[in-house]
Amino acid sequence: MTQMTRVDLRAQQERASAPDRVPAGSRHVVADVLGDLGGLSGLPASPQASAQLGRRDLRDLREDLLVG
Repeated sequence: MTQMTRVDLRAQQERASAPDRVPAGSRHVVADVLGDLGGLSGLPASPQASAQLGRRDLRDLREDLLVG
């Protein structure tokens, strides 16, 4: 049977105020997009910087899901 993975994109404060209920046997992966950027002030300054950041985040998420 394939293991289900739940990816939580919410910020730390959101997760603390309303924790997820992850089904037994599932993996829980946190991908705090805004937290990783340092909040809204850390958003990329250009489309090129955004694309580069997106590629890095996708690579990191892929590694988290594959390596676990």
